[in-house]
Amino acid sequence: MKKINYFVFLFFLTIYAVAEENSEIYMFVPHEFWLTKIDADELIKTSVASGVDTLIVNVWHGRGAVWSSEKIPMNPIMNRDEMLDDPLKYLISLAKENNIQIYPLISVSHKSREKFDDFEDTPGVNKAFNLHEKDVQDMILTITTELINGYSVDGLMLDYIRTKGVCVSRDCILSYKNSTGRSLKLDSKIAKINKEAFKNISQWNKNVVDNILINIKKITDSASIPLAVSSHPGHDGFMMQGADSVSWMNDNLIDQLFSMNYQSIDKMPKNKLASILEQLKRPEDMILIIGNFEKNIDDKFTVSPREKIEFERVVNYAKTYNKHNNSLAIFTYRYLSNDHIAYLSGLNK
Repeated sequence: MKKINYFVFLFFLTIYAVAEENSEIYMFVPHEFWLTKIDADELIKTSVASGVDTLIVNVWHGRGAVWSSEKIPMNPIMNRDEMLDDPLKYLISLAKENNIQIYPLISVSHKSREKFDDFEDTPGVNKAFNLHEKDVQDMILTITTELINGYSVDGLMLDYIRTKGVCVSRDCILSYKNSTGRSLKLDSKIAKINKEAFKNISQWNKNVVDNILINIKKITDSASIPLAVSSHPGHDGFMMQGADSVSWMNDNLIDQLFSMNYQSIDKMPKNKLASILEQLKRPEDMILIIGNFEKNIDDKFTVSPREKIEFERVVNYAKTYNKHNNSLAIFTYRYLSNDHIAYLSGLNK
């Protein structure tokens, strides 16, 4: 009996040790919070105080470059006098001095400006670059190449790595017809109730998104840094837009999967998350993104920092739901409160 108890003890000790090896705090940071020297200094100071290991900084949100780019038009925000000449270079230098890693984040299909350069919105989809267009694909690869080759980054995060909807341009309709033999206009109308239509649109979009991922992965692999994706694994709406993050993980198209779960603890899809972990060949590389904010029930545009107790509950869940990894990611720096900082600072002590 004692021998059995000893082996049980060793088993749980091993699980604990593996989880402890994967115990990091990631923080998502919007671009407007690190482009000046004052803001970058404050970001690093706060990150150190919070025990943050990796900052995921948004460098591309479909509005222009906020790094020193030779080929990509600059974000208009960079015209302000207080902006650093090369904010990313300064932030990386400061982060390394404080043992903090930097992942630049690319919002792949999201387009914040009504007209960016020569790119219009995807026909039928609002605020989206058309990932079916080669020029768009080339632009994303140019952004990736500039960031990876031009800066000493520690990883790359992709957001909006999906089509954001169904393109109904002339070229898309023809492409879908050639690929499936079916009508895109009809299938897009019935996809929610017709499994065959859903399957065909999902695969058609996935082929394009997968190809972008494959090309980006070559770049990150050549630099020996991880490629991460933030998504909703197993979400039908995302699947139809070509985002199949479970298959991406299992096919080694990505190195890390960050699952976006900003809900309160009572609304956390615990059974679904457990199911996703079971489907993964590398469950240790899935990390939960929790929200540190609350939306007003009566006015969804009014957002405030999450209350201390609720924040602690979602943090504790994120650190324990995956026995292979007790890392977590926080969205977003914008709503980080003193209570949040105080609690995070004590997690890994």
